[in-house]
Amino acid sequence: MSKQTISLGRGRIGHTSWERHSDRWGSIHLSPSGESFDETTAVDFAAAPAGKVGELYAVVTVPYRPSARPPRNEMQRRMREHSAAQAPKTGTVFTLGHGELFAWTLTEGGHAAGTGRKVLVGVKPLDGRDEDWMDLVEASRPDEVELCFREGGDH
Repeated sequence: MSKQTISLGRGRIGHTSWERHSDRWGSIHLSPSGESFDETTAVDFAAAPAGKVGELYAVVTVPYRPSARPPRNEMQRRMREHSAAQAPKTGTVFTLGHGELFAWTLTEGGHAAGTGRKVLVGVKPLDGRDEDWMDLVEASRPDEVELCFREGGDH
């Protein structure tokens, strides 16, 4: 059986503070290149095949390039060194997670406000765990990506 692959959008991956506080790490958003998260400009996942089981992954379209400005502190310096050492090439694929695809509004994702646009997407694992739904390291990469969903499988 062939697996259907669907492009969900392009941009930079981000996550809400709620994911960090809950340790669920289950939903992400995509913001247009060079922009911080704004619900009105983030990719809308309303057409995503919610309810289907498969793999959520990202393909690097533009590798991250650190700022030319000097780091402000030791943590920023270490993060830049790590990013440079781990810098992927265009076309590198990162698996974010496997499970049942969902697309949520900010209200469904645990936030009080929202426009009603489905700007959060993720995969709920089939094993029933409450935390670490997606690969935190991969979901935190600063590269520009094309976010894709490949239907099928039963991980």
